Amino acid sequence: MQILGKIFSFLQIQSLKSSRLTCKIWRRAALPFLQKCSKVVLIRGGKADRDQYSFRNFLEFISSLPPEEIPFQHYYLDHWALNEKREKSLKQFWDICGPSMKILHLSNVIFYEIQTIRNILYYWSPHLESLRLEDCLFYTITNENAFQKLKEELKAEDFDEPNLSYDYYDHVTVEQLKDVKREETVLNANTSLMEFAYDQLEEEEFPLAWEEIFHAFPNIQKLNIGLTTKADQTTKLLEALNSVRQDSQVMGSISELRFFRNSKTSCKLDLQDSHLYQISNIMCLPLTSLNFVVNESISLEAIANIVRQYSPVLKNLCLHSELEGEAPLELFKYQRFPSLTKLCVCMNVIGGTFSFVTIMPKLKKLHIWLKEEDFSWDTKSMDEAILRCLALKHSNQDMTEMSFGYTISVPKPVGLLCSWFRNLRVLMMALTDDIIRVVFRELEKLEEITVFDRHLTDAGITGNPASLSENSPWSAKSAREFPYIGDLKKLWKFSLTFRRYENITDASIYQGFMDVPGLSSLLLTRTKIGERALRDLSMRSTLITLITPTVCKGTELEYAD
Repeated sequence: MQILGKIFSFLQIQSLKSSRLTCKIWRRAALPFLQKCSKVVLIRGGKADRDQYSFRNFLEFISSLPPEEIPFQHYYLDHWALNEKREKSLKQFWDICGPSMKILHLSNVIFYEIQTIRNILYYWSPHLESLRLEDCLFYTITNENAFQKLKEELKAEDFDEPNLSYDYYDHVTVEQLKDVKREETVLNANTSLMEFAYDQLEEEEFPLAWEEIFHAFPNIQKLNIGLTTKADQTTKLLEALNSVRQDSQVMGSISELRFFRNSKTSCKLDLQDSHLYQISNIMCLPLTSLNFVVNESISLEAIANIVRQYSPVLKNLCLHSELEGEAPLELFKYQRFPSLTKLCVCMNVIGGTFSFVTIMPKLKKLHIWLKEEDFSWDTKSMDEAILRCLALKHSNQDMTEMSFGYTISVPKPVGLLCSWFRNLRVLMMALTDDIIRVVFRELEKLEEITVFDRHLTDAGITGNPASLSENSPWSAKSAREFPYIGDLKKLWKFSLTFRRYENITDASIYQGFMDVPGLSSLLLTRTKIGERALRDLSMRSTLITLITPTVCKGTELEYAD
């Protein structure tokens, strides 16, 4: 414990945001550095739990704290078997952590018994604000205490209690679901929940009626549905949403509807045209945010219909396409979006042109990606599309954020963007040495930069193409040949996202990052920067977050043994 405390002190760690509690020495040493937004990752069962006792250790640690001192609100539970009847520690965990729990992500969790599902979702965490169910399994008892029958299927290490007697469980079937009634007392069980996400990769029936879910969480504002969720499940969910919207007892305030692809799977997407028309027919749904993926089962006509319906009030629109070749939406040529502030699209959907910006007078955030937040070097260059489209010049000059998942190979298109949008605060794109120099020269108001280009070198960051080393250091008395990162006086966050940057060394620290006055967040992936330079940088009073393979500091440090 003392060693861990010294490590934190040496690295000047102020707080921890993400904590993987898998080590016995954690305990009190970490407590002074934890904060209310800290995320706890708990993985149970099997060899990992036997070797590290992660859940038992965490339960012992948290049990020693007064309720008002519990520093966690965000929990990610992975590979849990939730058997309320057999596991005393399960109820103990929720008694301690449930009252202060704000965010809960359940992944690959096996639920046993309908009442346990209800307890966890509705009653044991009364102040939840965000809930995500991902790839969960639902079982029911078919034969109690059938130890021999289950001996080979379930291992003792999957549970906390030694030598327990087993019940025989099987998947909940459609017939059994008919007997699952909606509890009348579930109305308004949790009025704090604002965000609900459901994603099911297995062919698993959800055992609770969706009407019950919406009655339990009447104030949901963000509804996220996984694109691999089976079509009939999505249909039932939307039917329930329509039914609840007509119920005067339930307010219903959903304003953001997102169909998302799970990064863990490449399964076929099951969203269909019929689902989009269902959404269009839901009574008085005040949607201001839509997120869809165009694929073989969704027509452009269905997409256009729902986008056109909500275009007067939409503030956030995200459309990506998995179809080969261009499949442009014609409504981007004439339909006005008077309230839209953020647009995420791929080049296929917009037809390779930026003329759409003229019908979006309030647009402030523009993200152009083939797939959402998934940069690829296989995409075509955006050079020509930017150079031939002068419409961008006449778009909203108050644009504050731009993000491009396509390559830009030469400085000229970036130079045009910089001259048109001098108020940019956030920039995310491929930045080579030549291109980033244009950014440093033109965008003095930049606050955040994310680099997707793996070819960035010291020369781009430092503004001096000469090879710099300890034997021939650059000094302030020497004139820099190009603009450099120190010219951005308002920059506070800089991130390198590719795995390796072979030509970024200590020079970028001493002749670049050290000169940025307000730098507080720096993410460096594999570079040639030495530990000494990183530690020198970590001593800066303004730097709160530093993420590297060898030295870490700040709010996003994840501790693992």
